[in-house]
Amino acid sequence: MPLGSQHQHARTMLALVLSAAVLVGCGEDEVRAPSGSESSAGEATNETATTESAEQSTVEATPAVEPATGPKLRHDLAEITMPEGWRRAESNGIPFLRTGRSPNAFGILLFTELGGADTDPAATSLDAIAKRALRLLREPHMRRVDDAVIGGDTMAYRLVGRDKYYYSEQYGVLLGNFEYVISFDFNMGSGTVKEAVAIIESIMATWDFNP
Repeated sequence: MPLGSQHQHARTMLALVLSAAVLVGCGEDEVRAPSGSESSAGEATNETATTESAEQSTVEATPAVEPATGPKLRHDLAEITMPEGWRRAESNGIPFLRTGRSPNAFGILLFTELGGADTDPAATSLDAIAKRALRLLREPHMRRVDDAVIGGDTMAYRLVGRDKYYYSEQYGVLLGNFEYVISFDFNMGSGTVKEAVAIIESIMATWDFNP
């Protein structure tokens, strides 16, 4: 994919961030986590059923992903950690934006802090800010899927989508007077959806908010 197209897509993401900030000031199968396989039909003894149950418990107790351990992107009260090898990037002088990039031009990350319920009349709920995000994106390939729990205990809306060149995800959090938006864009010419999702999960596992 041409480098110019990658830069254009990044500018589109940045325009979305700025649009959301202005509003505040004014007042598929590859995406979904794999499910456990169903047991085959046939007769099963109580011993077999007990063994299967124990195996399922073991799987559920295993962490789904290892948290990223690289550089951090920080706002005053919230932070996320990027994978090793990722780096902080220029945020065009925008004080409420933090930007990260992978070393091989595969991924771009935008981490934004906006005003929440006390300064934005439209930020009444997670559902409200998710609908606003979809309206601002105006991307037919983006859709909302089940909300996610990030950092162990924080609910976030989740948008996912893929076009010809990119796989994208966006998470949004509403905590009192703070709204946080975490957006990812991955160039499909440099990696796969599976690789992108693994990176996203490792980053989102590090979400931390300390009011």
